[in-house]
Formats: sequence, structure tokens, C-alpha cells
Amino acid sequence: ILLRNAAPEDPVPAIGFIVAFILLVTTGISLIWYISTTARWFRVDWVCRAITERLLDDVDASGPDGHGTMPAPKGAFERPPEAVPIRVRQSGHLIEPDPLEVLAVMPDQGATAVIARLSGSPVVSGEEIGWLIDADASGRDAAADRVGRVVEVESARSVAGSISYSVGVLVDIAIMALSPAVNDPNTAVQVLDEMTFLFEGLSQREMGSHETRLSGSDNSVVVRSMSFADCLELGTEQILFYGRDDTRVVAALDGPLQVPLAPDDFDLALLEEGDQAGGARGARHGQRHGFLGAIAHHVAREHEHPGRQGGAEEGDGEGGAQ
Repeated sequence: ILLRNAAPEDPVPAIGFIVAFILLVTTGISLIWYISTTARWFRVDWVCRAITERLLDDVDASGPDGHGTMPAPKGAFERPPEAVPIRVRQSGHLIEPDPLEVLAVMPDQGATAVIARLSGSPVVSGEEIGWLIDADASGRDAAADRVGRVVEVESARSVAGSISYSVGVLVDIAIMALSPAVNDPNTAVQVLDEMTFLFEGLSQREMGSHETRLSGSDNSVVVRSMSFADCLELGTEQILFYGRDDTRVVAALDGPLQVPLAPDDFDLALLEEGDQAGGARGARHGQRHGFLGAIAHHVAREHEHPGRQGGAEEGDGEGGAQ
């Protein structure tokens, strides 16, 4: 455009050189930035740190927001016979719904919507993801249909908004490194080191299933979400199973285990009662407690006898994988 009106014998205008130089420099900077950004995704430590930061941001965004959000009551996910199913309208991976949007389409008074599927779960159109309990039987079906239309899905899973998937990606990196084809336990140790920072951050945040109830209203929304104990179990179980024969991996598990457990996730009374008087909830907590205890026992044994690997597989490894 700058040279369109210039005669063949005229020199190139100075502004043409300036514009060309600016474009050349801009292209070079963009190319260097693109290559450096792409190369960072090949670094395990950078990928793990990016996933950790994104996961902590998502937990902060989905936590209590001052709109009457509190931990879900006991027995909230026990479906009563009169409940009406809430069905998703599209196929994909479930996105955790906004409780305020769900409350906006619910009946006037006395209704409870329960979203029982975890965010990130694969669902197909028409599949039940929860139920609606309404005191007014005449409007239950229409209200459940409105709630189902509010719930959104995404076409592909991503680390944004899915706690289980984010932790699962970190676990996959570690256990792929532990496979015989790769045989790179140092990568698994890097992942466990990053998980120490992740679990330390999660322990300081309110997690778990929650209920939202606006002041002056009898309506409520209960959403299932992963607790700190769920994340800890998901993030360590498979790594221990596949890496129990490597003393470096077992020793690295000591880092996540040093993170203090959130008091809402572990009730000491229920842990002591276990299957006897604690009921189903106590049994689940007892199983998690037993699993974490097996890891701690295995780590302690490996610290005492760092050279023994064969015996650990027969004794501690089998117990820790349960």
C-alpha cells in the first residue's frame, strides 16, 4: 500500500523501511514467545505447577460466596421415593452448576434440588444427575425440567472446573513415568513434590459437598463435590500401588502425608467407630483412614529399611493398595 503510488525510479519511502522493520521485529518476538510457551509444556514441573494453580483457583471460585453456602447435611444424597429426577439435556462432561441460577428457576417455597453427580462426570442426554424434592407435588416435574435446563455440560474434559480430573492428570503423569516402558521414577517424585504444595493449599480451603440456601427462603440446592480426603486418596492410591517397589517414590509420599487433614473430612469419633456404630459415613471415613495409615506404615518401614523392596511388596504394598 505504501509503495503503490511510487514510480519505479523513485527511492523507497523511509516509512516503508520503518514499517517493515517493525513487522520483522514483531514477528520474531511472537515466534520466540510461541516456541518458549510451547516448550514449557514439555517440562513436567511447569505442567504440574500450572495444574495446581488452576485447581486452587477453581476451588476458591466454587467455595462459599456469602450467599448462604454451608456444608451439605448428613444424608443429603439419600434419595427419597417421592423425588423427581433431574435430567441433563445434552451429552458431555458435567459442569458444576451455579446454585443461584438453580434457585432462580425453582418453585417458590419448600423445594430442594440435589445434584448428585460430580463435576466432570461424563453424562448423556436424558441421564439423571440428581433429583428434586418439592412440597407441591403438582409442579415437581416442571420444576425438575427447568433445573435440568440450567445445568450445563462441556464437550471435552479440562482442568478448568473439574477437581477430580485435575488430580487425575497429575496421577497419570506419575504412573506413566513409573511404567516399565518409561521407568522414570524421578518424574513421579516431581509430581509428588508438587502434590505436597497442592494438598497444603487444599487443606486451607473449604471443600466438599455444599448446600446453598438464601435468607428468607425455604428452597435449597445441594451439590456434590470432592472433599479434601477424596483428593488425598485419589492423588496417592495409584501412585503407591505402581511405585511401591521404588524407595524414592515411597519416601516422596511422606510429603503429602505431612499435610494436616481438614477437620470436616475426618471425624475422630466416626473413625474409631468404623463399621460398627458409625454407619455408612463412618465406614467410608474408616476405609480412608485405614488406607492413609497403610501408606504411613509403608513409608515408615521404607525409611527404616531403605534397601528392602521385595518384602515391602508382599506385606505393606498389598495393604496400601487396598
